Amino acid sequence: MAVKGFAADPTLMPAFEGLAGVETCSSWNAGIPMEFSKIRDKDEAWWARHKGTPKAFISYDKAVEIWGKEFGNSTSIRFDAGTNPDSIRRAILTRLQPGNTGMNIVDVRNDSRWSASNAVDFAGLFLALSFFLILAAFMLTGLLFSMMITQRAHEQGSYRALGIPTTTIRRLLFMEGMMNALAASIAGVLAGIGASYLLLYFLNSIWFDIVRTSSIAVFLTPGSLISGAISNLIVAAAVIALVLHHQFKKEISRLQQVTTMLDQRFSDITRKRLALTAGLTGFSFLIILISSSAIAS
Repeated sequence: MAVKGFAADPTLMPAFEGLAGVETCSSWNAGIPMEFSKIRDKDEAWWARHKGTPKAFISYDKAVEIWGKEFGNSTSIRFDAGTNPDSIRRAILTRLQPGNTGMNIVDVRNDSRWSASNAVDFAGLFLALSFFLILAAFMLTGLLFSMMITQRAHEQGSYRALGIPTTTIRRLLFMEGMMNALAASIAGVLAGIGASYLLLYFLNSIWFDIVRTSSIAVFLTPGSLISGAISNLIVAAAVIALVLHHQFKKEISRLQQVTTMLDQRFSDITRKRLALTAGLTGFSFLIILISSSAIAS
């Protein structure tokens, strides 16, 4: 076809780096090996006059068959000279989606805020899972103190028979129990610190799938440790006071009866209570293990 009209447009050649804007064929720098000795004078003349104007045209389907790639089959799209650029721009923007080119737009800030606001509250989670253990500990405290009071029943009866006021006996037993509770609270705080480090070690290692991070650290403050110890003392005081109130309703003669029947009854009750407490404690550990496994999976 004649080099005129549409066929006489040098911009039909894409603006390849090293070819576009070059004055002579000998100055091409296409980045691939070329035999410049085969360039003829008429080739230089064509380039000087028409630059990258094509010398031949083939159908689009044939071009795709020869040069089509997985990254695309077209280098440019041409429109008639009378086409309004704004209408072309609007048409492209309404139909072109980033996903069509493999690009995904992610709102990192909002996603991060959503993740932070919907994170698992491990404090509430472990408190809920430990509720049965805490309840079992309260029951065990009352059981052990009740066992101690029952074993010393004849001693209390003797004190009361000698005329020692009941309030004095209760105060002595209460102070004795609170001294044990104070020692247990201090040991519990230290054991709790060790258990916290051990638990977070498991969360940051073998239980990684639960939290999907290995940067969880133990955060301790003197206030939290003191408040925990005081809370334990308050609960222990309530349990001890409740047990003493129940035990001191008994008559002196009943307290002084140390018979085989009482010992047998005491042994039966003790076994039942210990079995109940041990079962509740084991059930609590089982619930915690099952819940941890379910969260990890």
